Order: sequence, then structure tokens, then C-alpha cells
Amino acid sequence: MPQEIKESKNIDKYVEPFIGGGALFFYLMNNYKIKESYIFDINKELILTYNVIKNNHRELIEKLSILQEEYVPRNQDDRKEYYLNIKSTFNNDIVDFENYSEEHITRASYTIFMK
Repeated sequence: MPQEIKESKNIDKYVEPFIGGGALFFYLMNNYKIKESYIFDINKELILTYNVIKNNHRELIEKLSILQEEYVPRNQDDRKEYYLNIKSTFNNDIVDFENYSEEHITRASYTIFMK
């Protein structure tokens, strides 16, 4: 990383055309003050999940905790069935990617759970 950026701890504008795993973006967010940031990707599920992390991280953590509480105590066969039920729900849901809603929180929790 260039020394002049490190010293100022300030980035005026960050644009990421393909966020992928977001490692660089999250590193920069934790170590520099970014005045404006724009992240993009063609994967709508990924962008939906990032928006939920940005807007409703507490609610997302709650939903992930519930999934964990329901999943972990099960035996291997029951875990497989539970996973397949989540996957089926995920695959059959009709998602409005353009208009952010509470349903996106559940969707993001399923995306993270299935990864």
C-alpha cells in the first residue's frame, strides 16, 4: 500500500467493480476513513447480502443464531434434511432484488448458512 495513503488514513472515494469476497474492501473499511464507497458485482445475491450486512447486521446475526441453534444439535441425517429444506426454500422464493425489504435479511441468512 502506498505510504501516502497509509499516513493520511483517508480515502476520498473507493470503487470496487467486482466485490467478490470483499476482503480488500473490508480491510480498507477497518483501517482507513473512506468518505465514499461504491461496491458492485453482477451477483445479485452477493450484493443483497452486503446490503443486509450494511443495513441490518444485528437482525442478520439474530437470524443466523437461530439457524445455528436449530442446526447444530441435530444428527447428521437431520442436519442434511434441515439444510436441504433451507436450500429448497431459498431456490423457490421469488426475490425482489431492487426494493430492499425485511425479507432480504432472511435471504442473506440463508445465503451465509449455505456457504
